[in-house]
Amino acid sequence: MEEVHMVVRIAKRYHQHRLNFCIITFYDPQRAAISKALESENLPAGCVYNVDSFQDRLCYLILSQNTTPGFLKSLPRMNVALTRCRKGMVVVTNRSFLQGSGKSTLLGKLCYTWSEHREVWINWQTMLGMAVDLPGIPLARP
Repeated sequence: MEEVHMVVRIAKRYHQHRLNFCIITFYDPQRAAISKALESENLPAGCVYNVDSFQDRLCYLILSQNTTPGFLKSLPRMNVALTRCRKGMVVVTNRSFLQGSGKSTLLGKLCYTWSEHREVWINWQTMLGMAVDLPGIPLARP
């Protein structure tokens, strides 16, 4: 459920900046939970898709994944998810998941490679403070 709250927080920032965004998840129950949480915050809920139903759109992408590799093991589904972002991508997941059971997935390997070049992990406390540089959104200055 932590991922759902974080996705809503990120979506709120994109919405505040009047940027189109889409949220892709691999699981319908997670999609429904995110949609419900967005509605409860008066945010657009029609932007949440299952990876199989997402059509090419020009937007920022928030990819949400839970704590089991499941569909992340499917290269065709990962290809769809990772190639749909045209302006930027935010992956909301559990760090220990991608360094543990998700390590051998394409996303796990990408995160490992990205983290060799710079710090790619943003902890939830930093995210709550809103002082986070997100694709397309200027960094909030205190």
